[in-house]
Amino acid sequence: MLSSHAIARFSLDMSQTQSQSKNNRKALSYIILITV
Repeated sequence: MLSSHAIARFSLDMSQTQSQSKNNRKALSYIILITV
């Protein structure tokens, strides 16, 4: 879905912005897993 893709992309942007946060990166992987 377009919404899920937008959320995943937003999360990716957040992950790059806060690269120090490991939890954010873990959440990103989880969101991508759900999206796929």
